[in-house]
Amino acid sequence: MEFILERYNYFLNLQKDKAGIVVLDPTHEKSDDELRYFQSFLQTHSDHLKPLHLVESAFFAKSHTSNLIQVADVCSNIFYNEMVHQRHDDSFKAIYGRFFRNKGKIKGVGIKTWPA
Repeated sequence: MEFILERYNYFLNLQKDKAGIVVLDPTHEKSDDELRYFQSFLQTHSDHLKPLHLVESAFFAKSHTSNLIQVADVCSNIFYNEMVHQRHDDSFKAIYGRFFRNKGKIKGVGIKTWPA
């Protein structure tokens, strides 16, 4: 979670409006509350989240209630299959152009692997 928040905050820093919100699929109410607390803790204490561009704490929405979360789920699945199974299919080629780049660089920016 910390790594994702830092990367997202970095992405937002390079955008015009510089503000974004984290939307997650809910799991269990207790776990969701712990994630919100952890995000708030990170926003207060992480040097990698300054300046902070995240609006509020994590927002939880069920996939079946949001078209955009469904699209994110599909893209995540395509990306996962590419990274894990090296499928090199048309689905990945279709979304590859949408990955974030900084100064033309995608590796380590829009596609970040860990550890590396």
